[in-house]
Amino acid sequence: MKLSHYDGVLNFQVKASNGNCYTASGWVYAQTALVDEDLHHIVATYDRTEGEISLSIDGEVRVIQPVNGGDLADCDH
Repeated sequence: MKLSHYDGVLNFQVKASNGNCYTASGWVYAQTALVDEDLHHIVATYDRTEGEISLSIDGEVRVIQPVNGGDLADCDH
C-alpha cells in the first residue's frame, strides 16, 4: 500500500492479488484532486468484504475503487 501526494493529486494504491508483487501489473489506484496547501484529515481504507479501496478527505469520501476479487497480494515475504 502506498499513499502519496504529487502535483495536486492524492493517490492511494494497493497491489491486487491477481498481480505479481515484482511487476507493474495488478496495481489498483484511487486518486482525487487535492490542490490547496491547507491541513486535511485524510483516510485511505481497504474493505476486503466489499472488495474495494476508498479515499476520503475531511470526512468526505472522494473516490471508491474496486479491487479485483477483493484480495490484496501478499508482498511481505
